[in-house]
Amino acid sequence: MERAFLLVGLIERSFHDQTLDQLDSLLDPNLVVHGPFPMEQGAEAFKRTLAATRQAFPDMHIEIEDGAVREGLVFRRWRMTGTHEGEFLGIAPTGRRIQLSGVDIERIQDDRIVEHWTYWDRMSLAEQLGAPGVPLRSDPTEADEPPEMPRRRAEVPLDSP
Repeated sequence: MERAFLLVGLIERSFHDQTLDQLDSLLDPNLVVHGPFPMEQGAEAFKRTLAATRQAFPDMHIEIEDGAVREGLVFRRWRMTGTHEGEFLGIAPTGRRIQLSGVDIERIQDDRIVEHWTYWDRMSLAEQLGAPGVPLRSDPTEADEPPEMPRRRAEVPLDSP
């Protein structure tokens, strides 16, 4: 499982170094992505999302504050800072500095990331960008329905001591 954490660390490094092509060997081509709004699926779409985020916040820095690995899953709590210098989710550049915290989870299978979850407070980001009330979604025609999340059965019965 330590290898799983290293794989996810390579994503962070390639993101900061702006060498997203390095991700081809790490991401499953059919990567499933879950987020705070409906997202495009697949490794290529994921790389486009990372590139668009980097373009919107060119001085972006992500600090991993905590992490864990368990049963093929990598959990990371992160904090991002950056300056909004490009369009992001429909909001024109504001030049404002932002700070955002979130959690990412990756599912690793056969040394590739096959599933990715990202959670962050989109309303906090909208407020920091001076657009409170903007829902920050990828397409204004999308429904406000949250994406369906896979369910896991509890490993411990609820009535056990």
